[in-house]
Amino acid sequence: QTKIKRGFTRMLKICGALFLLSGCIGYGISVSNNLQSAINEVKEFVYMYQLLRSAISYQKETLPDACRHAGEKIDSSLGCLLRTISEGMEKDRQNTFSHMWKTAGNEYFSKSFLSKKQKEYILRFPDYIGFSDENMQILVIDEYLSTLSGQLSEMEKKIVERKRVIMGVSAVSGMILTILLL
Repeated sequence: QTKIKRGFTRMLKICGALFLLSGCIGYGISVSNNLQSAINEVKEFVYMYQLLRSAISYQKETLPDACRHAGEKIDSSLGCLLRTISEGMEKDRQNTFSHMWKTAGNEYFSKSFLSKKQKEYILRFPDYIGFSDENMQILVIDEYLSTLSGQLSEMEKKIVERKRVIMGVSAVSGMILTILLL
């Protein structure tokens, strides 16, 4: 009976070690996926700014109309954000673009994978575009496109290295914890 008890105890320790190791690796995978999600989000914002620029410069749309059309073309929560902004401005003409962007944007960014600095930068967008004429709006959008495109290329360069480091650290930490607990 004591042999069975020892064997069962060893089996539990081995199972626990495997669960601990797989949990650490799973956490590393989760963090890596968050990095990729942040890159995908920046790509969506770049696409959004391209759509807004096109609507304002070529189709001569107002900002609420440009937001609505861009929102219809984007099938993610960012599209929903743009449609919410457009609808809010059309329902109540006293709602400014800045007010709607910040109100709806705060809700959107509560679920975002972007860094705090990127969120703040994007939330400041209406401060520069809201009451400008068409040419100034295009210049502001071009500035945002340029900045976010630069951030995107930087993030894409670093992601492979970061993922490798994260996975290595999570696997090694899982092994160390397993050794310490056995």
